[in-house]
Amino acid sequence: MYLFLHGLGISQSNHLYYHQNPNTVEEGKSIEITQLLFIQDPIVEGTLFFRDKGEISYQEVKMTFEGGKWVGLIPGNRVTTVGIEYLTILTKNNGGKISLPLVNKPFEKPLFINVIDRFMIKDEGDVDITYSEADVLILSPDDGSVINPDEVVISASLFNAPNVNQKDFKVFINEIDYTDQTIISGGVLSLVPENELSFGFNNIKLMFKTTYGMPIEPVQWSFSTSKGVENIAESFKYSGSLLAKRTSSTASSISIDEKQYTGKINAELNWLKAKYSFRTSSRESKLSQPINRNTLSLQVTDYLKIDNGDVFPSISPFILDGKKVNGRMIELDLKFQYEFKGLDLFGKNFFAFDFNGNVGLQTVSGLLVNKVQYRNGIDNA
Repeated sequence: MYLFLHGLGISQSNHLYYHQNPNTVEEGKSIEITQLLFIQDPIVEGTLFFRDKGEISYQEVKMTFEGGKWVGLIPGNRVTTVGIEYLTILTKNNGGKISLPLVNKPFEKPLFINVIDRFMIKDEGDVDITYSEADVLILSPDDGSVINPDEVVISASLFNAPNVNQKDFKVFINEIDYTDQTIISGGVLSLVPENELSFGFNNIKLMFKTTYGMPIEPVQWSFSTSKGVENIAESFKYSGSLLAKRTSSTASSISIDEKQYTGKINAELNWLKAKYSFRTSSRESKLSQPINRNTLSLQVTDYLKIDNGDVFPSISPFILDGKKVNGRMIELDLKFQYEFKGLDLFGKNFFAFDFNGNVGLQTVSGLLVNKVQYRNGIDNA
């Protein structure tokens, strides 16, 4: 007996918008994400965030307004059987934001799309294809490598594959045919794409036939293109503030003047956020506990946070609960998933279950109280 589970699309509907989840899709096919708004507030821009299930960082795609709804497209080369997690952020004219799903922390609770293996789907008219083998050597780029978009050169050697018909072949990058831009000379296949590839993951497929016309097992590998310096500069965001204050007070012929400077600097990339804050006072003295404060915080995606300087941890009401520590605090929040499947004699799943959980770690090291020189009276140690 077999048990088959079929997922139905689940709609996200509230007083702000309507969205239909594409719950199950086929591997390698683009996914259109749509969001229909019920409000009249003007939207400045929309951004679709997506990632493979379990990845640390998200990819970003700008959404467009079409037919009364906001639309974003997840490219087919990023749709794998691992599954897709996604969310959207719409920015209103007044600076407000609307998230999908409508929760406080959408990046921690994204929506999920189940992706099925396209080779598991067969029409009744499909027939199995028998492939020949050929020793095709991949020269560049290396499988899994990361290169600049303007340095992409596809190359493969056919020296050890004399049975390959060098006049009958196909070359695909991300399911797009680049055969017309490809040449084979001296037993080496070469392709330099005329248009620069977009940033992200890219899949290459070479298809050949033997000199007798039989299809050869396709040669496939993948690589990634990284952002150039110019694009990184465009994604870099920063803000800050600086405040100076001076106070003066007099009591019993004793005057006390204080100068104080405070400031904040925030910087952000796609996967890294940094925040630095400080306070400097003229009342700082080596004869008392420090008054000045400075803290540097680094947030790496949603999983790791590192604070250096003056931190205020809250671990337990019985140990540390908001007391200042001069040192370092590290917070790690890991999400994990365990999947178990039972198989019958024919290799089919007859039961499966997933287990999701979080593992958190918080460490603090530093000084609670500083050693200072104390003087009782004038010029007395």
